[in-house]
Amino acid sequence: MPQIGVLVSSLLLAACAAPTRAENPEAFAVVSEGRIPAAQSQAFADCLLDGFDKSHNWAEDVRSRQQRRTDSYRVETVAPMGILYASADVFDDGRIRLTEGAMNKPRQTQGEKETFSACVRQFSGVEVRRREASRR
Repeated sequence: MPQIGVLVSSLLLAACAAPTRAENPEAFAVVSEGRIPAAQSQAFADCLLDGFDKSHNWAEDVRSRQQRRTDSYRVETVAPMGILYASADVFDDGRIRLTEGAMNKPRQTQGEKETFSACVRQFSGVEVRRREASRR
């Protein structure tokens, strides 16, 4: 019988997962955006993933992931329960964008912001515009 309780608890927790950018775009804000040479999109995404992985210490239950999408790479930092801390899109045409969850404390995404800036500096011919943390 305890197994049924665990199953029910797991199902309830799964139903409480945090919203995604597609489901709730107003819960996220663009922090930086710009453009890199299109030929360097994949290398830029790899740079972000390496840096996002280092943005949180080993004791935090935070992980980074990289996904290939139709016209871009997406690199994200995700906390337990699917809470999205930061998300970067690296488009095949060279556009880049860093987004953070509106509910995050600035400290939670500081490493990702620093990584984004460091990767931008690493690639030549880059133009980037920083945005103030504006919420929709």
